[in-house]
Amino acid sequence: REKAKRQSSEFALASFSYVDGDGVWTERTVTDLAGYSDAGRQYVQGFCVDRGDVRTFRLDRIKGSVSVQPGGRQLSPSEFFGKLPYPSRRI
Repeated sequence: REKAKRQSSEFALASFSYVDGDGVWTERTVTDLAGYSDAGRQYVQGFCVDRGDVRTFRLDRIKGSVSVQPGGRQLSPSEFFGKLPYPSRRI
C-alpha cells in the first residue's frame, strides 16, 4: 500500500473525460481529490460535481488531458495522479 506523501491536493478541482466499464464516455468535474493504488491499478477519488457524490475513477479510464484549477493547466493522467495526496479514507 502507498504511504501518504501529501496531506492535501494542490488542485481545487479537476475536469476530465472518463470512459466507464461499459465504454460510455462522460465529462467529469471532481473536487476533494486524492489518489491511491490497489492490486496494481491506480485510482482517483473525489467528490464528483456532476453526480453529486463521492466517486472513484480508474486512472486508465481517464482519457486525454486533465484540466486542473487553479491555473487551468493541462496534465497527463499519470502526471495528475503523481500530484495527488493519499485519501484519508477510501470508498
